[in-house]
Amino acid sequence: MKSLFSKIFFCFWLMIILVIITTAFILYQSRLQSNELPLPLERSVIKAERAYEVRGLMGLKRWQRHTRDRFRPHKIYVIEYSRDIMNQTLPKSVQKISKRLTEKNASIQKPTGKFMYFGRYFKTSDNQEFRVIFERPPIYRAFLSHLANTGWTLLISLVFMSGIVCYWLARHLTLPVRALQKATQSLAQGDLDVEIAPKLGKRKDELSELAQDFDNMARQIKRAYNNQRRLVHDMSHELRAPIARMQVALAILESSENDPLPMTKRIQHELDHFESVIKQTLSLPSFENAEISLTDPVNIHETLKSLINDFQFEFQDQQLKVNLELKDLSEDAPITVLSKDNWLSTVFRNIISNAVQYRHTDTNVTIVLSKFKKKTERFYRVEITNQGSGVNSTQIEEIFEPFYRADQARTPGTTNIGLGLSIVKAIIELHKGAVFAENIYNKNESIEAFRITLELPEHQH
Repeated sequence: MKSLFSKIFFCFWLMIILVIITTAFILYQSRLQSNELPLPLERSVIKAERAYEVRGLMGLKRWQRHTRDRFRPHKIYVIEYSRDIMNQTLPKSVQKISKRLTEKNASIQKPTGKFMYFGRYFKTSDNQEFRVIFERPPIYRAFLSHLANTGWTLLISLVFMSGIVCYWLARHLTLPVRALQKATQSLAQGDLDVEIAPKLGKRKDELSELAQDFDNMARQIKRAYNNQRRLVHDMSHELRAPIARMQVALAILESSENDPLPMTKRIQHELDHFESVIKQTLSLPSFENAEISLTDPVNIHETLKSLINDFQFEFQDQQLKVNLELKDLSEDAPITVLSKDNWLSTVFRNIISNAVQYRHTDTNVTIVLSKFKKKTERFYRVEITNQGSGVNSTQIEEIFEPFYRADQARTPGTTNIGLGLSIVKAIIELHKGAVFAENIYNKNESIEAFRITLELPEHQH
């Protein structure tokens, strides 16, 4: 029995057969015990006396035959003058008990060897003396004898029916396992679209949950595989362009007699881009797998003000304005959360950079900082909004996935490789917070703005 189906089927079937036989044995034993002395034998003896009084010895013999069939596999002896009235051979143990049965000692119940004997003495109206002795064999032998005579048909029917039930049960349990085995083989062969749960129908049990977990795992493997392919594509694209530009700059340096400073700055800029791409790529796994305690209180109001000054200075030629609004908060309130190093600065810088980068020309960025309560905890909410084209509503949830770009052509020449918001999500989740994005629509149901909202738990002083 190498297959799981065979093991389950035969184990359950044998167990049910054992239960059936054991139950039948217990019921049979209970029936025997209910037919023992004193009541059943007393009644039988009274009937024997009546049978003799009505029909004499012939009536007593008829009673003996009837009672023997009723109490089978017991043996019944009716003894008169030291012999059985039906001419049965008397065992020595029966002879001994018969001698002990007298008018003064009219009832005996005695085990002898493997047998149990029940004896009763009675005297008729014409002074004839009779001794009725019941001999019960060992209980297991009596049970087998009873089974052979009356119970085989029922037993075979029950075993057959239990076999059908066990077959269905074994099939029901092993079907998902076989489906999982085939799906695992398909996955190993490169089929990343394999699914099990739809094949199991409407069953709701641990095996269906296992199938759903497998499907989720397959989807995650597919996503990781696609991300890896996208990473190779994006990294090759991102690195090929600055390499080409540096080669051009070096060629110009070699052939030009002019001041080399502009070209060296250009090469330095491209090298900085190299470093940024590599740094973002390497930092994502460290944030996703981090298990670090947050112990540094950070004033997010001051952090935002500092970042706003940096961006407005950097984009002063574009007359960029980033507005910071406090909603139900005072300027001097200690608006702090627990963080580590400059993680939150990285988060805010990334989102504000995207808001600036993808806004419409000559429009501003708005940041609203507020406070709210969720159940028993207090949170700060940071809403960063720009006036831009937003993101396709079907892709809103995907912008926080690694290497995702909502529109690679909407801002040519950018250095974004699609890692920024995935890093934002990883950091915010480490803070036990939440991040989500949404489009803002005007009355004509067209997108007029895009907003990213952060929720961070308040630091309790």
